[in-house]
Amino acid sequence: RDKEGAEKLRQDLLRSQDLSQRSDKWRAPVLLVSALDRIGISEVVSAISEHQDFTEQARG
Repeated sequence: RDKEGAEKLRQDLLRSQDLSQRSDKWRAPVLLVSALDRIGISEVVSAISEHQDFTEQARG
């Protein structure tokens, strides 16, 4: 039950990340999520955990 154009927007956001150069090399995930349909929730939890691991490693 994605909103119309959600996948296209996701692809556009991923492509825009390719254009920017981050010094820390973090690439933010762009996820399709629906709380109403309970889709993608575990992916959000995983992405948060991955980012936490990344920031902890970056701090040293």
